[in-house]
Amino acid sequence: MKKGFTMAEVLITLGIIGIVAAMTLPTLINKCDLYVRQQQFKKAYSILSNALQKADFELGGVKCYYSKITGISNEISECQLLYSTMANYFNKIKFCNGNALADGCLPPNSYKSAENVYAENNPNLDPDEAEDYFNRNCGGFNKNYIENISKAYIFNDGLIMIPYATGTHPLFAFDINGHKGPNKWGYDLFVFNIRKNSKNSGLLLYLPDAGACSPVEKGGYLAKDFYNLMNR
Repeated sequence: MKKGFTMAEVLITLGIIGIVAAMTLPTLINKCDLYVRQQQFKKAYSILSNALQKADFELGGVKCYYSKITGISNEISECQLLYSTMANYFNKIKFCNGNALADGCLPPNSYKSAENVYAENNPNLDPDEAEDYFNRNCGGFNKNYIENISKAYIFNDGLIMIPYATGTHPLFAFDINGHKGPNKWGYDLFVFNIRKNSKNSGLLLYLPDAGACSPVEKGGYLAKDFYNLMNR
């Protein structure tokens, strides 16, 4: 006569299944979260690239780029014009002209201080010296500037664009999923810049792979590294 499972055997089996699930579930969740953020990054990159190319064409060339051309310097004199023109090609629902946190453009708890992130990533430096270095060289991304001074655009699907300082440089941060978490540098908040690679070329959206002005929290990615991760 065939015997069934005893209650003890069933409980042991369920216990083993539970242990295996507990061990594998966090990995699956992390992989799923990474995949979602990768798709959001692709969408954001496409939106920004298209807006940049259209604005550059409309303006017939504009002086707002970091140059990789020998003998031609960086140009920042027309960055505000470029951003205002790009905004015409955004499906934006809100624009905060300063006080971005108070005006609702940023997540309620905002982002971690970029100057603190830089200090944490450079433990060989005195924390105060590290923050001072960041503020002197990348002050347009410090916490006070982003929350209280910088401009910010919210798109109709929640994406957030934050130009460096008040839009005076070819550099900006972009939150690929808006107010949704984790709202962390290098996770869903990335730094992009605008570059010109040859004298007659148009403007290009560039993904930094280094630099103090591209803060990344522990476990996160620089924009270029995240892009390369997607395309492996």
